[in-house]
Amino acid sequence: MIDKKDIVIITGGVSMGDYDYVAPVLKNSGLNVRFDSIAAQPGRPIVYAESDKKFCFGMPGNPVSGLVLFETIVKHFIYKVQGHDFHPIVHKFTLKKKMTRKKSSRKSYYPVELNNDNTVSAINYHGSAHLNAYANAYGIIAMERGVLEIEEGEIVDVRQI
Repeated sequence: MIDKKDIVIITGGVSMGDYDYVAPVLKNSGLNVRFDSIAAQPGRPIVYAESDKKFCFGMPGNPVSGLVLFETIVKHFIYKVQGHDFHPIVHKFTLKKKMTRKKSSRKSYYPVELNNDNTVSAINYHGSAHLNAYANAYGIIAMERGVLEIEEGEIVDVRQI
């Protein structure tokens, strides 16, 4: 699979279910699996494997998780392998309404919309299967690990998507 490619990206089959075979298959193919999950939401399951200048990412099959992980991890990696630095388009905006979450054990990404008054608001988002939330998103903001809320009026970094 990877013999004639520099980078392979696989979607689906990376979680811990009965039919998630990507990590074991990569291990059996001679690649060194460096990690098989990260502390991020959406997108906790992600597999990264490498061998002799060959690289493979196993991405979640969930479209929202795949989008967020590609934008925040894989795209940077691809640019770096090509000898470039990736600089995402990030703008500072005022948050129109307070954002809260119940758990802060992982870095979490949330879709936001740009308002007419040049502020941003979190889009009503029900988790990584909620693809519609991202269809109308201007960008994403991150809540870092350990952060439970972002106050109304706070300046936030919005990564344009």
